[in-house]
Amino acid sequence: MSKSNKEEGVFYHIKRENIDMYNFLRPQDITEKLHIVKEEAHGEREVEERLMKRENIDERKENENIDDSEKYREKERKYILKEIRFYSSLPNYTPRNIYNKINTIMVNRFKYEIPYINSCSLCNINIVHTIHYDNSMRIDNKPIVFMTPGNAIDNSKYYLVQHLIIELDKCIEDIINIDIDTTKFSIVFNFENYTLGKMIKDMGLAYELSLILHDLYYDRVEYIYLIDAPLFMTPMLSMMKKMFKNSIYKKIVRISKYDYEGLINYT
Repeated sequence: MSKSNKEEGVFYHIKRENIDMYNFLRPQDITEKLHIVKEEAHGEREVEERLMKRENIDERKENENIDDSEKYREKERKYILKEIRFYSSLPNYTPRNIYNKINTIMVNRFKYEIPYINSCSLCNINIVHTIHYDNSMRIDNKPIVFMTPGNAIDNSKYYLVQHLIIELDKCIEDIINIDIDTTKFSIVFNFENYTLGKMIKDMGLAYELSLILHDLYYDRVEYIYLIDAPLFMTPMLSMMKKMFKNSIYKKIVRISKYDYEGLINYT
């Protein structure tokens, strides 16, 4: 099945299973639009040019009158469409599989209010997290998102996951828009200043992060690097591995700070 046919198969399942999702992703059905223009035009090239012109006019009109919340929703719509294209390019995904994946992605993104914000709700007031994406850093040409949980002021589950998704969005946007020869990224956890007490408090957070990475990003994650992970984390990691069938934990690499710095490339 070609990529374009697979994408149409995805939208078939979306329209059949979730009409609200379909209307969100295709507010004006492009096939109906093309049909109208074809009746008025002569020749395939003229059809395409007129359709593009109409779409550009519509987009300008929409942007003139759109408020911030609608702009965020439009950004979210474009993000999801790009994810559909990405999963349609993977040979092991059927249209039905992709629909299920996209549904899971959208449910979680709306759960953490991603369509309505462009930065962490807590860190807008005071920087409390230690999560950041630096587009100048690469490992094997893979961009990285960096976290130092031991130095975070606030590790509340909801806002930390929200912040992580926002940084991963920036990373994926660069993968799509900048000439990076990859579809994947890596995540780095630096366990500097991480204590046993913090680990015990973070058990629920560790599970939620594992779930998010597994359900939303499994096919995009290259490796998860744990820098100087303390030995007391070993039982927790072993327990997490048993919770996930197709485990994101297979991608974990425990590494020293010295060896990690040897892997980093700067662009």
